[in-house]
Amino acid sequence: MRTNSLKPKISEYDFLRLLSSTMVMQKQGVIINKYDLMQKLCYFYDNPNFHFLFEDVCKRENIDSNYLDLNSAFQTAYAFGLLILIRDSGDVRFIIGLTEEEAIKIISEFNSQEVIAMNNLCNQLKNLEKEDKSVVLTKAKNMKE
Repeated sequence: MRTNSLKPKISEYDFLRLLSSTMVMQKQGVIINKYDLMQKLCYFYDNPNFHFLFEDVCKRENIDSNYLDLNSAFQTAYAFGLLILIRDSGDVRFIIGLTEEEAIKIISEFNSQEVIAMNNLCNQLKNLEKEDKSVVLTKAKNMKE
């Protein structure tokens, strides 16, 4: 007896490709802190507006924090030159190695619903980044006083 299994619409690697391409097009900066990103994406995992983007991504829970396991996607993206490893700190950080033309080509591989959702996700990630910076600045200011 033969059974058919459906593969997710967006694989873990495709998710990272679309995310990286969208970040390039939104000019959000080209440096990704791997573990920071995997933790922040956890906030959106159960959101019905984004859930279909995460079909192939596993959510992991630790004592300290939750994160989305994108390790194999990062390894694949690094192997294919999409991401360039930065070796100057204790954090695992990558530079997105895409030009705008390459980003446009990757984005064109996805349907409009996926592209719109990823644009919204990137905007919300940007807002989280701003919140994090303001919290750090507030804490630093309070420590001086």
